[in-house]
Amino acid sequence: ISVNGLYDSRDNPINPSDGRYEFDLFRINPEFLGSDKSSTLLWLEYRDYFSLSEQRPRHLIGVWTYGSFVTSGDVPYLDLPAVGWDQFGRSGRAYPQGRFRGQNLLYAEAEYRFPLQQNKETLGGVVFANATTASNKDADIIVTNFIDPGVGLGLRIMINKQSKTNLALDYAWGKYGAQGFYLSVNEAF
Repeated sequence: ISVNGLYDSRDNPINPSDGRYEFDLFRINPEFLGSDKSSTLLWLEYRDYFSLSEQRPRHLIGVWTYGSFVTSGDVPYLDLPAVGWDQFGRSGRAYPQGRFRGQNLLYAEAEYRFPLQQNKETLGGVVFANATTASNKDADIIVTNFIDPGVGLGLRIMINKQSKTNLALDYAWGKYGAQGFYLSVNEAF
């Protein structure tokens, strides 16, 4: 059972150049619907886009943050909040999905997007940085004890100018020797 709230003023949901996005979710996992133990979880997400040029909408800074929290009960390990468990599995570039997990998880990312051509919008680039932190009550780790960063860069190829659909190729580096190549359609957020 969940209660959801959504605010979306973005000019384009797949490749925004302006606007804001907020998504809030409160989920209840009751025993009478099949859970071994009752629990509740809270998800809070916010995205914002700051245009750097009216003439070149592809020139912007985007920010994305979310928090996922176990608010009551015990949640099985594989169901705990984890990096990469956002709606499209795009958070935590540089790390495998689920690499960081805990009863509470905070994530933040900033991305600078820019055109690579002087008079066209076909090719673009991005540089980004992200950070993840998670708690573990069994090990006495609070949510801010460890912060794990990732950085990367990418190429964007606009494959549909009408919808502003991009083919995205990203490479990211993180701590512990983590790194990864990401191929996707549309922006990470």
